This record gives sequence, structure tokens and C-alpha cells, in this order.
Amino acid sequence: GLPDGWLGKNHALSVGVQQAKCAWLLFTDADAEHQRDSVSGALRIAQEHTAALVSFSPEQITGTWYEKSLIPYVYLRLAKRFSYE
Repeated sequence: GLPDGWLGKNHALSVGVQQAKCAWLLFTDADAEHQRDSVSGALRIAQEHTAALVSFSPEQITGTWYEKSLIPYVYLRLAKRFSYE
């Protein structure tokens, strides 16, 4: 079973990080579509800024007007919670 307070995916990621023996890790959703140079570009940005991590928000593909209307709200909430500098 899972330790108290953990969900399956989060726990799996935590265990994987502890076992990893590499300098960089890529966390992505299974349905994400990356452009050809997205990973190398992210690594370049991280190295140029001596960053410990880089996070990108991909283009959101939506099917309804309701989903489209929620995207600005989601990004606003993220901007209030996290610094983009």
C-alpha cells in the first residue's frame, strides 16, 4: 500500500527521483506533445540561468467554449501562486 497522505502518481514520482542517477529529470504528462527542441531548449535555459528547475505550460487544446474560458483563470491562479522569474 501507499504511505499515509500519498497518492499513487506522486508516490511513484518521489520513489523514482530517489532512485535516479542523472543530472536532470523530465516530468511530463502522457498526453503531452513536445516540439522537437523543447527538452534541449529547457536545458539550455536552465543552464543559462543556473536554475534548479524549469517549468513550462504547454498550449492547451480545448474542446468547448467553457474549457477555453477557464484557461485564463488557471494561468492567473498559477501566476498568483508561483513566481515566473
